[in-house]
Amino acid sequence: MRDFRDAKAMATSLRQALTDKSVTFTHSDCLELVSKAFGLDNWNILAAKIEAERPSTETLAPATPDTTSYCSFCGKPQQAVEVVIAGPDVFICNECVGLCDNILVDKKLGREIAAARARRPDVTALEAAAETLAVYADGQLEGALKSSADWLEHIDWSLVQIEAALSGKPRTPWRPDETALRRGWTRDPLAGRSLDEIAKQETTLKAQQREIRERLDLLTSVLTERAGRT
Repeated sequence: MRDFRDAKAMATSLRQALTDKSVTFTHSDCLELVSKAFGLDNWNILAAKIEAERPSTETLAPATPDTTSYCSFCGKPQQAVEVVIAGPDVFICNECVGLCDNILVDKKLGREIAAARARRPDVTALEAAAETLAVYADGQLEGALKSSADWLEHIDWSLVQIEAALSGKPRTPWRPDETALRRGWTRDPLAGRSLDEIAKQETTLKAQQREIRERLDLLTSVLTERAGRT
């Protein structure tokens, strides 16, 4: 299974997989998604981490027909999923492709809702969102709703870790708690970061938390209203 040092290859594989599903996304955006998957804020941080830990030489074992393939993102073996898409020394399963689809729709919805509200300051947030979301099928909105809920849970959990780190108390060795184990989060989200970096991350995450909570409310309201009309 590959690690964070293969981030560029993962992004290339991810972009190709999404292109095959008629989803257009830039390589830069895919790099940002991969960075998020490794619990880092952006590609610049991940690139610095890669450069710092890159060995002088690196040998990749060639794949063989008898080798089990693992998703480079979630780590599941090919036997546990429907399809594993192979890239240059990386793999992505159908479940992670589906998750990425939801993430991409969710990010696009966030931008479109913000733009709609800027264009129509005279209407409520729900009215602006309803106009924007009218072109999306229920399934797309439900996928975005799940993606937003998952990301909000991750942010809430990360803020708890940050609060403990900024409390001034000595930080004990990190161990995944019940939420982390349930969601498969096995990496310390604050590893290698200074207190200043952690404080900046807290500010960023709290802003995202407010934005996502509002989007969740809007998506839920629009879907509820649609259900009431059927």
